[in-house]
Amino acid sequence: MVPSRRPPVHPGVVLQEEFLNPMNLTPQQFAEKLGGAWTELHVTAILKGKQGISAEAARDFASILGTPAEFWLRLDQQHYQWEKIHHEYQNRKEVNKPLKKAQ
Repeated sequence: MVPSRRPPVHPGVVLQEEFLNPMNLTPQQFAEKLGGAWTELHVTAILKGKQGISAEAARDFASILGTPAEFWLRLDQQHYQWEKIHHEYQNRKEVNKPLKKAQ
């Protein structure tokens, strides 16, 4: 269920606050643990909310952090679904402003 009054937390915030900080890992160290094509810039983009979680990223996070891949995908889906709904609502609200009475 997607919250209606507040945006769901971006997966990058969860990654930082619940995993990297307690493990004393920097984005560079985490990227090294992930291996492959992961770079510090890629991890940092996720942490800052500039990039979402792909299915591949979710699998990589799951294997390193011991979480289900679905956990990361669900966080990402809820965040972006809320963003989309909120953005559409704001656009509709601007278009459907009440008309002023003629004087």
